[in-house]
Amino acid sequence: MHNLCMKIGALLGVMDEVALLPRCMAHLKRIGVDRVLALDGGSTDGSLELLQARQGEWLQVMSMPPATLADSGLAADFETEQAQSSGCDWVICLDADELWLPASGALRDSPQWHDASLEMVAVRRFNVVPSLDADPLPAAVTPAQHADLWLFAGQIANFREHLERQPDTPWVSNAPKPKLAVRPDRIGKLSTGWHSAIGPGGAKLRRQASRDIIAAHLPFTTPARFRHKVDNIRRLLADHPQYFAPDGAWHWRRWAELDSPAAIDREFALQCVPPSEMARLRQAGAILSAHALLQSLP
Repeated sequence: MHNLCMKIGALLGVMDEVALLPRCMAHLKRIGVDRVLALDGGSTDGSLELLQARQGEWLQVMSMPPATLADSGLAADFETEQAQSSGCDWVICLDADELWLPASGALRDSPQWHDASLEMVAVRRFNVVPSLDADPLPAAVTPAQHADLWLFAGQIANFREHLERQPDTPWVSNAPKPKLAVRPDRIGKLSTGWHSAIGPGGAKLRRQASRDIIAAHLPFTTPARFRHKVDNIRRLLADHPQYFAPDGAWHWRRWAELDSPAAIDREFALQCVPPSEMARLRQAGAILSAHALLQSLP
């Protein structure tokens, strides 16, 4: 079902993802996003300059105001305002290291966009299986490639406690929290991280899980990118300790405590699945293709 009058926007969080942005931008166009609002959180690797060079009617680029980088509440207010002023019927909320995968290849094919009573759609995220030797993604991810895109499918209960007991468990093996698509004219405020939202005055919004879209998350691609990410995490935690609740961003704090470049590289290597392990994990159902995960949605 195509609705050509429907306008779908993307609220895109960016922080030092210059290597991923060209593919991210191409993918957003491919799945039918009509407008992108890119919010840069202080990139120093050329991400902001790359986005600004491509700015136009389809892509609007904004640097997060300095005050929002020190206050998660102000950041959520600013992000909410951008979504509300987008002029779109729906806004998908994602980071530059995520690719949303509609089963059909087109976001607007989802019948849920057309449910007038629905105000939020939660899209499940799955971590892409990293490799030390190759790019884990095809050049262009379309439905024809969904069967060849491998994702960690598991959800480990009490994952933080699990890692404390079994520190050799790859962090990437656990599915992260879902992200949202929202009707911007119905929301009062997005949550930090874009995992939820409330209505005006704190009202509860009607939410459903997506039945035909998942997101492929790319937290690990190269050792150099992971080292840079850990440097950014350390800087953020040092400069703005009040930004996170005491128990917030626990996985970031865990990585910030890695005490040497060699320890960071060991953490990256722990996430990567050697070819000899792929068959076993696939047989056990710990790793599934994007196609299989889309087929399994209720």
